[in-house]
Amino acid sequence: MTTYTAFTTLSDRSRAEALGEALDALEPAPYGVGVFEMEDGSGIWEVGAYFMDAPDDVALALLAAAHAAKPFAVSEVPDIDWVAKVRRELVPVHAGRFYVYGSHDADGVPEGVEPLPTLADDGRWVRVDRHLVEVTPDDRIVMVVYDALR
Repeated sequence: MTTYTAFTTLSDRSRAEALGEALDALEPAPYGVGVFEMEDGSGIWEVGAYFMDAPDDVALALLAAAHAAKPFAVSEVPDIDWVAKVRRELVPVHAGRFYVYGSHDADGVPEGVEPLPTLADDGRWVRVDRHLVEVTPDDRIVMVVYDALR
């Protein structure tokens, strides 16, 4: 089934929130609307909507103009098994004696490593004692150095 996205940006929080609410009233109605501040410190807000049917380009243009937003970028999302795609691209990380992996790679844990299975299967969150820890690319370096110092 084809899905469509429509995204725009603007620099005012109240206008962004009002635009998000206005999107909910469109026909065809979106099945999801999000309003988020960009995390780059720019003060820019992103407003997006997901549609099961192609959105009305004229209605989106009118909403963008009425809320002082940039024109919407509308895209067709390909019909892909996203879970399978992410799992194919999510490879285990071997850092010194540590081995971070998702449940889909549980059968391939090598001998002699300290396994750190991820909890959310997005390849980032592991349980350390009773805490959840996010594993970033820099953490591979930290784990190798920690392993070497022990």
